[in-house]
Amino acid sequence: MLELLLAVFVFIVIHSLRQKKRQGLPNWPFVGMLPSLILGLQGDMYEWISGVLCRQNGTFIFTGPWGTNLNCVVTSDPRNLEYLLKTKFSNFPKGEYF
Repeated sequence: MLELLLAVFVFIVIHSLRQKKRQGLPNWPFVGMLPSLILGLQGDMYEWISGVLCRQNGTFIFTGPWGTNLNCVVTSDPRNLEYLLKTKFSNFPKGEYF
């Protein structure tokens, strides 16, 4: 039984780390990308997030823990920012507060 649990754990770790190339950060089961975010914030936060954005060509989807609404798109691409803030501003409702 211990070997089976160890094999599943190793599979999950390898699978999550392989997703790093496609999604920018490893996406772990149940906790999403939150552990990578916490580890990245320990050092120079701006250099870390700049490196992630450079590896993902300026945009990636951050996935939070399961059961939360902590999923967002992180972008530094000027074309995306212009689309969001100028071209199609009315397509993105901001709510009462904003």
